[in-house]
Amino acid sequence: MRNSWASSSSEGIYALTTNSAGLASIEGLYDDTYIISASRWGLLPTLPFADTANNANATITIVMPYGYYDDFATDLGWTVESTDTMTGQWLRVVPTGTQGASSCTFYSDAPDDWGGYCYTTADGYAPPEDVDLDNGSTRLLSPAVDLSGYATAALHFDLYYCLANEANATDATCNIYNGSNGDLLFSTLLVDTLQNGSNAWRSFVLPLDALIAETPNTYFVIEARNNGSAGIVEVAFDKFAIVGTNNSADIADIPTANIPQLSAAPSIFEQQTNIIMRPAATANNNNLDGAATLQIFDLYGRLVAQQTLLPNSSWQWGAQVPAGSYWVRCGNQQLKLIKTGY
Repeated sequence: MRNSWASSSSEGIYALTTNSAGLASIEGLYDDTYIISASRWGLLPTLPFADTANNANATITIVMPYGYYDDFATDLGWTVESTDTMTGQWLRVVPTGTQGASSCTFYSDAPDDWGGYCYTTADGYAPPEDVDLDNGSTRLLSPAVDLSGYATAALHFDLYYCLANEANATDATCNIYNGSNGDLLFSTLLVDTLQNGSNAWRSFVLPLDALIAETPNTYFVIEARNNGSAGIVEVAFDKFAIVGTNNSADIADIPTANIPQLSAAPSIFEQQTNIIMRPAATANNNNLDGAATLQIFDLYGRLVAQQTLLPNSSWQWGAQVPAGSYWVRCGNQQLKLIKTGY
């Protein structure tokens, strides 16, 4: 079993891969508080958490239950196949947005996950017609998925799709294959040419119950296609998850960001935003009935700002940091912010 885990602090960023026993070690570690996350295909990732580590305190144990969830914050082994003549194959990136005004540009992965990564068809700060999907198809293939532990199951994911001035046949599909013999088990059209100009992330839920009895060994393919090059076609994919009831207590629910008490107006901003904290609605809320400490981290997990707020108060923030994606954390809650200007 190999896990990938990463930690960062004010002293630097460390990325490790465990051995077959699930162990990893690091030498010369600075004494500090680190933000730590871990992920492995077939196990649920840990949301980043803080822990104090030094060379004298040698062990940090991370427990990861069985399950499938991937927001692409780390590379868990998806592969890409594309036709020879096409441009704009699937890439795992933090989206940069395109150059100039366009109806097909986005600056962020899907909302409410950790990290800024997703898969998108081409990316780069260039005119949108130069960094889109043209003249063929590209397929994103998951690692193998074992459904045998589930009594019922559904596939959840988010898809961004935008089409501008495109007259050619264009679509995106989700296909599910038998991992043993490659037979197509299921196929569904997600979006097509009729949805010109949607320019938004959408959530999809596809039932998998019928496949569990047929074969527990499956893999999933997201395919995007554009038969021409006249217009602009952009597709992005994020937040893959298998959700359902199970036959084993070892299979857990996917991790979710419980964020009903935090908001920002606006969450995508050019210069600065107002971060707002509301009174708590639940018991497990990091004492949000009183004062609470909010921390803001950048894409690398570095703490860039911290503030203590009372309920129904706000914090004007953002003017002092460069453009990019940031996360506000308070206890087990998190909120994504995106700054577009400098």
